[in-house]
Amino acid sequence: MNPGVFSELAEDCRKLPLFPLPNVVFIPNTVVPLHVFEARYRDLVRDCLADKRLLGIPTLLSGWESDYDGRPPVQSIAGVGRIIQHHRFPDGRYNIAVEGLGRVRLNHELPPDQTYRIASATLLVDQLPGGADSMKPHLSRIRILLMQILAIHPKLQPRLEGMIDDPKPRIIDELAHLLIQDARERQQYLEQDRLDLRAELVLTGLAGVLSRGSESPAEA
Repeated sequence: MNPGVFSELAEDCRKLPLFPLPNVVFIPNTVVPLHVFEARYRDLVRDCLADKRLLGIPTLLSGWESDYDGRPPVQSIAGVGRIIQHHRFPDGRYNIAVEGLGRVRLNHELPPDQTYRIASATLLVDQLPGGADSMKPHLSRIRILLMQILAIHPKLQPRLEGMIDDPKPRIIDELAHLLIQDARERQQYLEQDRLDLRAELVLTGLAGVLSRGSESPAEA
């Protein structure tokens, strides 16, 4: 993300609509489909579509059931994304697709002037102590593991081909989305500021897929 785009997104996150969900951890560089049926979230989508289409998707903390209609606690680190597709049904429901743009820290919620929740959030920067070049060995190892997995699961070629041909840092998030299914582990991944350490988690997951042999990344 270039500095200008980052600065604009960071400014927009100072007043970020929230769509909290149970057991959903929104990882950047992925797309999550959502069916929106509650009145407050229909309002949220309507307002987002009329503005910059940005929203945050924090994960509800355990015990949310007792206060779901109110403001149950959420994880302080969440994904932020933009609505890239939407379909409105005649009764006001929506199907939307949200593309992950980054990670945010939710600082505090703003006064409830809307039916939905809004927070002031800080856009987080991925940390890379060794600089951009330090990611090359990680990406090279990921590429090798993907080639080995593809040799076992040739049906995955359409999905993995782009990652193998031109691996970029974003594939770390894309692979984490496939490999890490447990919500708690996904949240731990999301909270990790260092991109190289997130890459190590993905490498461990890919190695696990290879050791099991019969499972593809999407099934791991």
